[in-house]
Amino acid sequence: MAIGRTSGGGMTRARVLRRGLAGGLAAAGALALGACGAATGSGGQSSTAAKQPVKLVFEWPTYTPPKQEWAEHAMRTYSQKFPHVTIEPMWNTNPTEKLTTTLAGGQPPDLGWFGVGHWNFHQAFRPMEDFLKARRINTADYLPKVVEAMKWRGKLLALPIGINTSAVFMNKAHFQKAGVQPFSDDHTWDDLITQGKRLTAGEGPQKVYATNAAYYTTQWAPAYGGAWLDPDGTKVLVNNPQTLKVMTLLRELWERHAIQPTPKENADLITGGPTATYGFTGSRYATAPMGTWGIDPGRKESFDWGIAEVPTLVDGGKKIKGAFCGTEEIFVIKGGPNEEAAADFAAWLAGPEHLTWAGNKGHIIPAHQKTAQSAFVNPQGEGRPKNIQAFVRAAAYAPPIIGHPDYAKLNGAWAASYNKWMGSATNPANTLTAEQALREAQTEMQRILDEWNKANPK
Repeated sequence: MAIGRTSGGGMTRARVLRRGLAGGLAAAGALALGACGAATGSGGQSSTAAKQPVKLVFEWPTYTPPKQEWAEHAMRTYSQKFPHVTIEPMWNTNPTEKLTTTLAGGQPPDLGWFGVGHWNFHQAFRPMEDFLKARRINTADYLPKVVEAMKWRGKLLALPIGINTSAVFMNKAHFQKAGVQPFSDDHTWDDLITQGKRLTAGEGPQKVYATNAAYYTTQWAPAYGGAWLDPDGTKVLVNNPQTLKVMTLLRELWERHAIQPTPKENADLITGGPTATYGFTGSRYATAPMGTWGIDPGRKESFDWGIAEVPTLVDGGKKIKGAFCGTEEIFVIKGGPNEEAAADFAAWLAGPEHLTWAGNKGHIIPAHQKTAQSAFVNPQGEGRPKNIQAFVRAAAYAPPIIGHPDYAKLNGAWAASYNKWMGSATNPANTLTAEQALREAQTEMQRILDEWNKANPK
């Protein structure tokens, strides 16, 4: 990278990028459950794109092996299509840490993918509105929730490429053995508890648990409450009856109903393989809520499995849907010598050609609505899962996670209070009731939000 290259006003690129760190970049790990993807309008190259040889540094977190394989495919395919472009990956397992370090050092990537928490870096990103028209990208073609999640105070920080929601993966052999019909899209938490008692069977290393719902993600319970923050980013909304009810249920699944392992049992069980998928692929869970990242590992197994939408909450006779929703983006760092070439690659990553491949592989739900319907399907010759569009349907009701520059602190405050109710493998006892933990989370998150807004007025 040309560190000494000047940008507007005679400032060096390094100084511009360091200035982009203003507002504080929290050194917090990104949520590792996010799966990634892409979408856009035509997503073509800019008509003014230079054809001179160019080298792009592409930041990409290797959360799972399929994610690295995906990035390798994308880089290889793009360079074959546009031979003047060489792409160098900037692999990492913590994009917050990687971007904080490289921005401070004046040697950041040209573009990249984050997954969750990219709002922290809003001052370092080039607003994408400048690139849209030349590349024939119309944000009206995207899932509205994803587009809004890409914005901060009216500016589009990144291209909305995809979304990762959740679904319940079901091992059909366990259901058949227990004499239980696989769950439908409208099954409820009560159904999970009732049928889960039949699905839980065996002893010792052969024991099969009905679910591992409590260990899917700390982000799940607030999804049933509708939103984390109000639209203006001034009020925290997590303390509501729906979030409280799901929080309560998640601990009761093992403490009261005994249909999932205790925290210690779960920690021991997943030592046999990748923590995100092993309980299911290892046939120790009859059901497991997972994101799209569970599809590829599941297809590598020989047993038959399917999916359904996550359980419906019945509260006061009202049925409420709620699923995890991680939005995915491709950002371009501002102030660099290769902004236009980086935007071209970003547009291609967000385009139908690339997204059709990624959707067929199950890597991501494309944020481009038509592509989500046509491309997020099983590839030819693969019948699992038959109900793959359950992930796409969840995008209509799953509220995106906390879209705020102080995401790391807000999420940390939520998790700290949440775990005082849920416990952990080393200390499974709760120190607060679910109601107390939720009230504490609301109070601490509101304090963080108020402090940030005071220091960063509109």
